[in-house]
Amino acid sequence: MRIFLFLFTAVISVCSMADQTVYTWVDAQGVLHFSDTPTDVSAETLSLPSYSVTPPVPVDVPDLSAEQQSEKQGQQTAAGSPVAEPQKKIAPLTIHFLSPTDDQTIRSNRGLITIQSQLNRRLAIDESLQLFMNNKPYGAPTYKPLWELKNIDRGSHEFTVKALKGGKVIASSSSITVHLHRASIK
Repeated sequence: MRIFLFLFTAVISVCSMADQTVYTWVDAQGVLHFSDTPTDVSAETLSLPSYSVTPPVPVDVPDLSAEQQSEKQGQQTAAGSPVAEPQKKIAPLTIHFLSPTDDQTIRSNRGLITIQSQLNRRLAIDESLQLFMNNKPYGAPTYKPLWELKNIDRGSHEFTVKALKGGKVIASSSSITVHLHRASIK
């Protein structure tokens, strides 16, 4: 058993030393090589320092000063339970069209229309935007206020953007009408 333990310790020691030794040599073409095994007769030994890797430092929550701690303790009710802090209210969402403008004429023989809207705030995680063209949903709901429509038929089209939360409409833009001119083939 002692022999096995000695051999095991020796193998572990040799392996750990091999990890810290690097061999370097220059071949006939002048290329510098590095390896953990000496594959060339002219290889020189480089000893690397032993580095220990430490795990990343966890994010610390700043300590409250004595004044802040006393304020927090002063906010407790007579029953001894802390006062619930008010939740931040999210502003109601508003949607406006940036482009195209209402009653704008677009000339595109390929039927391309780019719709861009602007929001007064970022969407919450469970909110999305749906583009409506001629009172019908166009594409899937998205999180970006930009749509690139392709191969749209010529004529007048009405567009509206609605914000959805859990499938329910929480905000809507005003409608705009866009006139698309395309060359017709007869």
